[in-house]
Amino acid sequence: MVVHNPTAKGSWMAKPGTYRGRHYTEWVDEVRRLKRENLLDEAETLLLGLIGATEAEAQAKGWPSPAPGYYENLAIVYRKQRRYLDEISVLARYRDFSGDLGGKFAERLRKARRLQEEAEAIANPSTVCPYCAVDLGSVSQRTGACPDCGERIVVRTVKGTKVMMTEAQREEEQRQKVRDKALTKANQAGASTVEFDAEEEALREQLGVALPMDVFWSLANRKAIEGAAASDWVAAASAYGAMAERLVEEGKDPYGVYAKAVKYRLMTRLDHTPPDRVLFVSGCDCPPCQVEPRKLTFSEALENPPIPHVECKKKICHCHLMDDRGEGEAAAGTSGSGCAATMMFTLGLVALLFFAIFIT
Repeated sequence: MVVHNPTAKGSWMAKPGTYRGRHYTEWVDEVRRLKRENLLDEAETLLLGLIGATEAEAQAKGWPSPAPGYYENLAIVYRKQRRYLDEISVLARYRDFSGDLGGKFAERLRKARRLQEEAEAIANPSTVCPYCAVDLGSVSQRTGACPDCGERIVVRTVKGTKVMMTEAQREEEQRQKVRDKALTKANQAGASTVEFDAEEEALREQLGVALPMDVFWSLANRKAIEGAAASDWVAAASAYGAMAERLVEEGKDPYGVYAKAVKYRLMTRLDHTPPDRVLFVSGCDCPPCQVEPRKLTFSEALENPPIPHVECKKKICHCHLMDDRGEGEAAAGTSGSGCAATMMFTLGLVALLFFAIFIT
């Protein structure tokens, strides 16, 4: 992968944060157009330049990490092209700059590594017994005993290609999938991969065993409590939201936990939403979600949140509160899809935080 050097002689970048005379945030529509028209090579060239611009600005302003949007866009381009090593490289580049890789970036990196391993196995399917290393001449078509050593060879189909492995390898593969799922949920709850590893080791020392989802629950509970105690409403909402989603996956009642996530999402608006701002409930159209009150003030919503609706016909209520403009126009509130107040707040932030939410 060719890496753009923003400081190289002849670079178009006049100052940190700009590329070809424009700030990197001004290239969003062009990136979307290239991706939409499937001009992936052109998109790669542009994105490499824009990544260089974000890194230059972060370094110049002393930010701990650059805006992540273009890294993810480039990773998406590489995924479409099945260039998994390049996808791994650009994600690692962001990790090396920022010091850690959490949330959806960590999940994407894990998936890219698995896809690369699968691609290598498909490209070069081994005909060697995974136990005794005797060449069998061809790949076995079904699970069975090795004709030489007698050990049970597990045969798995990967995208139409047969791959041989030991039973231990298959068990490890399945274990890793379970762990990756728990790690992804922990990332959603606000825990880093490093924190997950440390918590896993601590539980193993304490209990003798550390099941992946036990690690998630331990971390998510801690993040929720710490976030609320520190008035970090975003952190608290993320942690409770991740726990509620997991309860749904386990077939358990999520509403006690999900109600806390909704309330903390509301509290993220404390600094930029006046108490008398009128909100209305929007979202699901099932009858239980059409109950009153449909409209209420922000202060009333904080005191007694009208959502989630416990009787919602879906697995979990996805209703949300939106600003009532009184003119038939609504802008998103807790859903974050376009409220004018939220936009004014966002525009007051530094360009780094503004750009971090633009990706599609």
